[in-house]
Amino acid sequence: MKKIKTFFILLFLCLSSYNAQVITFDSVYTRYKNFNYLGSEQRKDSSYLVAIAIYNPTMKIVHIDQKGRVIGYNDLTVELFLRSNPLCNTSDGGWTVVSSIIKGKNPNSYVNISLTKFSSDNKLEWQKFYGDSLLKEYGMMVMQMDDSGFLILAGTYVNPILIRTDSLGNLIWMKHYKYPALFSNIDCQFIKLADDKLVIANSSSLLGVNQNGDSLWTTKLDMKVNSITPLADGGFLACVNTKLYKFNKSGNILWQKDFPFKLTDMVETYDKKIALVSYGQNNRFLKILDEDGNLIRQKSLYNYNALFVKEALDKGLIISGASDYIAVYSPPWLMKTNNEYEVKRLSLTLSNYTFFINDSITINWRSEAVNKVDLYYSTDDGVNWIEIVKNLPDTSSYVWVVPETPTIKGKLKIVDAEYPELFDISEISFRIFDPGTINYIDINQILMFVGNNGMGSHDPRSDGAGLYWPGGKDATIGAVFQDGLIWGGKVNGVINVNGNTHRNGLQPGKILSNGLPDTTTKPIYNIWKIRKDWESLPPGSERDAFEYNYNNWPGELGAPYEDINHDGQYTKGIDKPKFEGDETLWFVANDLDSTITHYTYGSEPIGLEVQATTYGYNRTDDLADVVFKKYKIINKSNSIVEDMYFGYWSDTDLGDGNDDYVGCDTLLNFGFTYNADNIDGSGNYGYGTPPPALGYLLLQGPKQTSNSSDSAFFNNFWHNGFKNLGMSSFVPNMKGSFWTHDPSQGRYEGTLQFYNLLNGLRNEGEPMIDPNTGDTTKFGLAGDPVAEIGWYEGKGWPPGYDITPIHYPGDRRLMVTSGSFNFAPGDTQEVVYAIIIGRGTDNINSIKVLKDKTKAVKNFYYLGILSDVNDSKIIPEEYKLYQNFPNPFNPTTTIKYSIPERSGVELKIFDVLGKEVTTLVNEEKTAGNYEVKFDGSKLASGIYIYRLKAGNYFNTKKLVLIK
Repeated sequence: MKKIKTFFILLFLCLSSYNAQVITFDSVYTRYKNFNYLGSEQRKDSSYLVAIAIYNPTMKIVHIDQKGRVIGYNDLTVELFLRSNPLCNTSDGGWTVVSSIIKGKNPNSYVNISLTKFSSDNKLEWQKFYGDSLLKEYGMMVMQMDDSGFLILAGTYVNPILIRTDSLGNLIWMKHYKYPALFSNIDCQFIKLADDKLVIANSSSLLGVNQNGDSLWTTKLDMKVNSITPLADGGFLACVNTKLYKFNKSGNILWQKDFPFKLTDMVETYDKKIALVSYGQNNRFLKILDEDGNLIRQKSLYNYNALFVKEALDKGLIISGASDYIAVYSPPWLMKTNNEYEVKRLSLTLSNYTFFINDSITINWRSEAVNKVDLYYSTDDGVNWIEIVKNLPDTSSYVWVVPETPTIKGKLKIVDAEYPELFDISEISFRIFDPGTINYIDINQILMFVGNNGMGSHDPRSDGAGLYWPGGKDATIGAVFQDGLIWGGKVNGVINVNGNTHRNGLQPGKILSNGLPDTTTKPIYNIWKIRKDWESLPPGSERDAFEYNYNNWPGELGAPYEDINHDGQYTKGIDKPKFEGDETLWFVANDLDSTITHYTYGSEPIGLEVQATTYGYNRTDDLADVVFKKYKIINKSNSIVEDMYFGYWSDTDLGDGNDDYVGCDTLLNFGFTYNADNIDGSGNYGYGTPPPALGYLLLQGPKQTSNSSDSAFFNNFWHNGFKNLGMSSFVPNMKGSFWTHDPSQGRYEGTLQFYNLLNGLRNEGEPMIDPNTGDTTKFGLAGDPVAEIGWYEGKGWPPGYDITPIHYPGDRRLMVTSGSFNFAPGDTQEVVYAIIIGRGTDNINSIKVLKDKTKAVKNFYYLGILSDVNDSKIIPEEYKLYQNFPNPFNPTTTIKYSIPERSGVELKIFDVLGKEVTTLVNEEKTAGNYEVKFDGSKLASGIYIYRLKAGNYFNTKKLVLIK
């Protein structure tokens, strides 16, 4: 893994970047998923319009000033089926676009032509439709005529169509043209020549017509025509693959030029030169030719996929297109040259926008015709600028030492020192972190980031996946995008939800005795990290940090410690930090900032202090693939929180996160993610084959008052009269599905949706229905994919149930929830989770391996033994009867017990009246740890008692069967 303190910044800038200059600029517009780039036009005031079609019927218009800066957006909802159709300015200052409209929703639906008129302020004025209801006809181009009417070029899959309208789009005439082509294509285009005649290019044919649409001549070529453009001498040019032809006004070829690469578009310049763009093998080019087609000079357009080239009002060129061959995911861009066809360019190239104080950051940029640059940074989103360096020779890179100023609204700016009007500003705000606010655990095969605002498993360097496996500190394949603890309950009858999901709901620091947060900036509120073997590390900054943390451990704030003098309080110099595992991270935070809680899910703060301990073991057995997370939550408010739930939420992206399934195991209190097939991505973008499985194990749920025969594990000890709550629900989340989905962020609506999920319901409160049984359930996908039993993703989810998209693999979230309970003022709760990864022989066997590891981890947590409890070689120190799990249960549960010596063992079940129900064990056993399954499928719901007699040991506990 690259060292965390080294970053190389590469960001492809968006259209809102400022390459501010009068005569030259190039800009790239923000990416949109699944759009069609329509084109651009220069307005009379020298500004520009860029049109983009997103999902029908949405169209986005970007207004750009003459210096290349975005000055406005318009989102237009119009009935359009848009392709790459160029815009057309109109004499009244508005513009039009011709496109198509689909009639019907099946493959045989017909398509009509649409002409849409917009005003100068981009408002819809009118829309007209044309065409035969029995044909599929597509609009291609439009031009305004001298009488303010419009001439529209359209076409079927075989032949072009001309449509003449008046200034309001009313039909005057429509003409269809039939002539042979080598192959069919609907990408027609047309131009108007100097004598007002028209030339139509359709596939590999050229057609000359007059303004009334009458055919004049036809010319056949051997390949598809890419583009045509008129010439001042009355002729025209045509690009045909790698050939450039010049024609006279009658369609006769005057000359032909061959080029090594495909030609896409062209225009004649004011000085009678020819500007055209072409594809290179790994590049695109702007070529300038003389009147006879001879190359004068050539300029690289990098990897921009140029679609259109036009002459600007100042005699420069406007070049536009999308970033690559395919429009999907490709940002449109616009480039302006001066009248010498040059681009004076300066652009930052940043891809990482998370920095740490005092890190050395390499700032990179691209430039053309620049000699010296000035660099600046801002900590207030570009309002004020602070100098980094001035008059730096244009070396395309500079190493910057990040200042000691934490910020989340940082910007970088580069300026041409000799031409200050040319500058560029980073489009995305960077963040500067204090190294103490984010840290990571890497003691075993897992590398995982945590933040002292509650953030879990998210990498601040890339804003991407932050739990990597395998490889530990050198791990590169992500398994979790982000995770964290979330909670919800009722305060005075009002539902409150907060926690850590895609947004983080905590601020660092304790809650003071007066109920207010300690907002003083203190290093003690950073993440503290200690490691058992720190003294054996080589001298250096890493060892120094461990030594400092060990010697200054904040036990007085709640960090775990060994009470050497047994006085119940942390005494520095006497008491010692407690190592949970071999590497321990600890921080304390609170939820009292209402700005933060409103930002998460719209709730008010409750008044909770959260002390979080993350730890792992440096081992090569099953614990090599495990990280433990222990949360101590203290209610420091004056209000009781009723019907409280804790959930551990995760956006698991197992390698390639778009082919995942999820499920749960109610007996293990466990939720897991696995790959839908046996191949997961490739390289650093996936696990290949076989892919692993990953799960979240609820080791210790909240404690709740119970009978004296019950015991709850809390603060590393068993406490009689209490019980630990198990997993109370598991609601899978399928991104892109309305079955369950991500709750709304930043709005109280999200609080209500999340609380429903915590209660085992769908977002809007509907119950989950097991599609195989028709019964309601709080445990979604609780079947067994290994045994192919019950409700599980894939074959365990019957086709046609509810909505189709849930049957496909995709981006999943999961949440292991425990509750409900009442959380009184001053009370403390503790919940512990283990994140476990297992890899088997294939994607399904990985689930089995993962569950086996889960059982071993549970035994280790409670018994200190990494072994199956049936291993007779393990000799316990005392007799013990454990609380069954799960409890309540339906219909099976597990009862565990330990005996330190050979004994006669009797384990029986009784009803509440003392009547024996069944005998589970009645035999002599050797010393060891045991477990036995109890199946209550034939019993009625209710409370039952189980009793263990072994030697002189006698104990009873209660179990609850709920059907």
